[in-house]
Amino acid sequence: MRLYWVGIAVAALSALPTISEVVYVAGSIASAPIFSVGSHYIVVGSTQYPILVLPYYLGTIIAAVATAFGWLFEAKLRVRPKGGAVALSLLAVALALPLPLIFYENNLNIIIISNILRYISPLLYLLSIILGLIEHYIYINRKSIVIADLESVAEKTQKV
Repeated sequence: MRLYWVGIAVAALSALPTISEVVYVAGSIASAPIFSVGSHYIVVGSTQYPILVLPYYLGTIIAAVATAFGWLFEAKLRVRPKGGAVALSLLAVALALPLPLIFYENNLNIIIISNILRYISPLLYLLSIILGLIEHYIYINRKSIVIADLESVAEKTQKV
């Protein structure tokens, strides 16, 4: 899997505007919740849920730099990402998509579709590139090598 294509997808999804829609409310309609999405939080009813948010320009810069590093290490240095880096980069793409967020407030079940977590995606993608480099340069690459050919093995068994 090429991580720099994932980086392009993360950068494109991070550039989308914020989507926040209430799609399902179950419970007493008389106590309908107040719902709003701020720049760093989601408010449902009287509860405010803080969300880690990078500024837009910083997220764009991080996504561009991480994509450039991903291309450099994969295309030029022939580094192949392993399982941890691939899983983390796919998590970054998944968080950039609109996800259902489920809240329980005042005996109401509220399902909200929002991509407010897209601000975390460039940072996770950068961490996946760093993890891929750590896996490549620090972990031991196990390779099997041939230490003897069949003729020498046959000669040694005949001598014994």
